[in-house]
Amino acid sequence: MINKFISIGFACGVLKSPPSELPNTTWAVSFTHVVVVTFQCLSVTLGKSVEHCPVSSCGSDDQWSTMYNISCTSEDCYTKSDEYKGKVHCTVSGITCQFWNKNTPHRSYYRPTVPEDLASNYCRDPSSDGRPWCYTTNPDFRWEFCPVPRCP
Repeated sequence: MINKFISIGFACGVLKSPPSELPNTTWAVSFTHVVVVTFQCLSVTLGKSVEHCPVSSCGSDDQWSTMYNISCTSEDCYTKSDEYKGKVHCTVSGITCQFWNKNTPHRSYYRPTVPEDLASNYCRDPSSDGRPWCYTTNPDFRWEFCPVPRCP
């Protein structure tokens, strides 16, 4: 068991060189089914969200994904999860969200009611689970919560 932890711990340089820190953020390393670094805003400003994924995941090649970025506006957190309007489009483990109007790789039983949301892959909470989530583009993981924080 110790050897397994050590090999996971050093994957992607978790203990040596995680992805570079983004401005106005803090980050944390977590272990789900992959090793991920999740970025969170230190403060938010008024404004519209832009498409982003605040998660860098450790790939099978032991390299950090480089497609992460973060938006720190008032739309990038939620008070009521079913009213979240931000543009996070990945899950807590860095998997890209499936478009809500598609049924592959997963059949969508829950869908947003707003037409613009239906044609997007942004995290939403159409089932009122209490946190924004999405169906994933990974056939092995049907859905997952998204890295969207509660508003302060």
